[in-house]
Amino acid sequence: MHYCTLGGPEWVNGLYLWDDGPVILLDKRLLKHPRLYKCVLAEEIGHYFTAPVSNLLVVHTSYNREIAMSADERRALKWATDFLIPDHKLLAAMHCGCLTVHELADHFQVTEWFMHRKLGFIYEQRNRLNQLNFLGYAEEVG
Repeated sequence: MHYCTLGGPEWVNGLYLWDDGPVILLDKRLLKHPRLYKCVLAEEIGHYFTAPVSNLLVVHTSYNREIAMSADERRALKWATDFLIPDHKLLAAMHCGCLTVHELADHFQVTEWFMHRKLGFIYEQRNRLNQLNFLGYAEEVG
């Protein structure tokens, strides 16, 4: 892992690269923001575990590449939210009275945006399961 100043037209907090092995670059300003640091690092590690198919350093000349990059980012973020906020721990926190996004983010020491994404992934999964149930595939999934 290396710290540097990352910038550009849209601010970048972290990058995962492959250069004879995995390399994570983090913006050094993250050191002053522990929750954001934790979330960005988890997402960058997520790229390692979810085997990206795109490469950030390649110019995106086609819509298919844009879709692949978006899918890579989504998989890495899903991995990161599951790693930092496991479903069973989220349910336990809610059972103990953490019911707002702010309270849950405080409990898990993550950003509110990250907590929203975790809840969004759960919502999407529930909708997919409801659709499969509606189509009669519940037995295969459950």
